[in-house]
Amino acid sequence: MVNKDTDHDLLARFYQNDDDSALGVFVERHRDWALSQARRYFVEEAEDIVQLSILRLMDSQPVDGLVTHPLGWWRAIISATAMNKLRNAIRRREREQDALDISAIKHVDTDLDESVARKQLISLIHEELDRMDERMRGPLFKRYFEDLSYREISNILKLSPGTVASRLARGIAHIRESLVHRGVLVFPSNNQGAITMPVNNLSIVRKNKEFALKWRDIWTVLLDDNVRVLGRITSSIDNDGNVEIHWRMDTALYDSPTQDGTSEPAKDHQWSEREIVLTDVDRFTWSHFRASEGSMKSKTAGWDYQFTPSNEHNVCVSSIRDAQNAAKIMPRSQDNQSEWIINPETDKEGSDDNGSVIPDLFMPLYICNQSLDGKSNRTVRWMSFEVKENGRQWMILPSYLRYAGRKGLPTGLSHTFELSNPQIDNNVFSIWVDNDGALIGMSDNRQSILATDDEVIARGLVSRGRC
Repeated sequence: MVNKDTDHDLLARFYQNDDDSALGVFVERHRDWALSQARRYFVEEAEDIVQLSILRLMDSQPVDGLVTHPLGWWRAIISATAMNKLRNAIRRREREQDALDISAIKHVDTDLDESVARKQLISLIHEELDRMDERMRGPLFKRYFEDLSYREISNILKLSPGTVASRLARGIAHIRESLVHRGVLVFPSNNQGAITMPVNNLSIVRKNKEFALKWRDIWTVLLDDNVRVLGRITSSIDNDGNVEIHWRMDTALYDSPTQDGTSEPAKDHQWSEREIVLTDVDRFTWSHFRASEGSMKSKTAGWDYQFTPSNEHNVCVSSIRDAQNAAKIMPRSQDNQSEWIINPETDKEGSDDNGSVIPDLFMPLYICNQSLDGKSNRTVRWMSFEVKENGRQWMILPSYLRYAGRKGLPTGLSHTFELSNPQIDNNVFSIWVDNDGALIGMSDNRQSILATDDEVIARGLVSRGRC
């Protein structure tokens, strides 16, 4: 007998009434679909991923026991399960663990906030050391990693004690300056006083710095039947204390569905870039946003536009480049002008308190800054676009942000937010974050994007489909 209950009804019966049979019907109904999702990451181990995702499905905690989009809910769990599997399979890059004593580098005077984790600073120092010339890196490792004296370093490296001291001082200064440039440190200059941030007050600068550190190097991966996308988010602090964020995505397109072990070359490589300058991360106010796309196959195709707020709710758009026969941004009015104003659609549900316009792909970054509960439920102003026959149409639309609950096992719960707007094909975007507010991934009705701070994991996921 065919069960006519909807997916919503089945999951509601399971989460609200502990009806295991209802979950069993839902799983069997969509098992083939789930396997196809898992095979995007691991062909031979797809069954294991699905089985583990079912356990996580059972331990999920949706708000009020209601799942608005059942398959999207399960897809998110499958994607996160696959990434965890790869993370556990890839051997972590070797790092100096106990040898590094931050307190030994006494010349590095920091004003790091107490909330900045020690391991993050260690990771940053390692990165800077790896970039240094061996003449300076050698003495630094001997002194601060092996705890050797100046005399011992002098004997091993065949240098005079004075040369050792000079190279240590230059190496420490180089690390300090690099970390200041990346927005991690603020230290007194040779002139009087400390480096000042004239535009933002100290409280805003401190929070901006924490935000920049959080997003300093995040990798994103999108896997679909004919598409592989590798993205990277980087961030820094400018001289005024603003956060500069850059997100680039490189896409490989294939004629046939991707499968493990194939070597078919991509038919085209495309790229997409987004840049934003945030002046206040708490309010998510910004002074500049730029969006561009292009194709490696067709050098002339693509577009490049910049956006600046004209007032609290409107955005001014100007064309930097709009290639002939390429997709064009289409304003709501005043077509055929190189500059125009995007006016927000009528807000029927009440807007977010600060009224900020959240641009395009940076919505997940905004959401990761929200509280992990129902207090985050609100209408936000989202600037996005629809692809029309005659080009892209950018709009500012009031979209409803809802905290949907938690997914996963008790030892690895992820929090899920849903962003919905009926004017965009009734599409619902899910964004998943961990307990610390770090991005895990996002998805819509068709595709999923995973996020990780490990480049090896990101490239490993992409290579699963094309070797």
